[in-house]
Amino acid sequence: MGARQFTLTSLIVSIVIAIAVGVGLFLPYRAAAIRQEQAIQCQFNIHKLSNAFLIFAADHGGRLPGTVGTSNKLILELSDWLMGQYARATDVSVRVESAPQYGTIWVYIKDYQIYRCPSVESGKLGSGVGSNGRFDYAAFPEFGGTRINLIRPSSELHDPNGGHVSVMPTPIVCQEDVAFSINTTGLDGQHVAADRMAHVHGGGAYYGAIDGSVVWVNEPVVSAAPSATKPGTGLWFTTTPATHRIIPIGVIDPPEWDWWARQ
Repeated sequence: MGARQFTLTSLIVSIVIAIAVGVGLFLPYRAAAIRQEQAIQCQFNIHKLSNAFLIFAADHGGRLPGTVGTSNKLILELSDWLMGQYARATDVSVRVESAPQYGTIWVYIKDYQIYRCPSVESGKLGSGVGSNGRFDYAAFPEFGGTRINLIRPSSELHDPNGGHVSVMPTPIVCQEDVAFSINTTGLDGQHVAADRMAHVHGGGAYYGAIDGSVVWVNEPVVSAAPSATKPGTGLWFTTTPATHRIIPIGVIDPPEWDWWARQ
């Protein structure tokens, strides 16, 4: 009887060990599958958002929606793409809570989840840790109110660390790094100055381009401190339509609607 008990005990222990080993082998694959699923969803979100930008343009004489600075304050439907007429509210909570349902492209989306990356968990509002809980994507403000045909289809991405230049489709909307103004002090939907793209999907992020494509990019990380160099500044460059200068984009908050057309 003792020998039989030992055998049964050994069998049970062996089964438990086998299950534990199996679970240990399975979990990394499961985690990888979840990350891939989240990346696909984020890519889909960017596709929906950038497509909404282009549909908006088709409905408004070929002009892209505005951002905070380029909003047409006289015409409600031409205000900020993300927060509408509340984009310049002094109360941060009013700005955040107006997104995205008051934005000018909401009519083409009507789904809160499209504005959130599933890889980024919600954090404390303004903390720079985790999502602000309302939106994880931002638009390049220089193009607010500009006709699509005035925006070059390609831009240059410069790596200040090594000097390498990549020619890529011109970005109009992207996923931002939560450590910068999308969940710190700015809490807005424009990609400017110290903002930079996220690095959560295979070390990079997705962005929607002016040609309708969705592109993955590992945007260079500026090695110096943000206070000294403002990460994101001077990484993307494209040619202006009026003076044919090559200038950085994703850097400034233009003061008026259709600003790009006059550059």
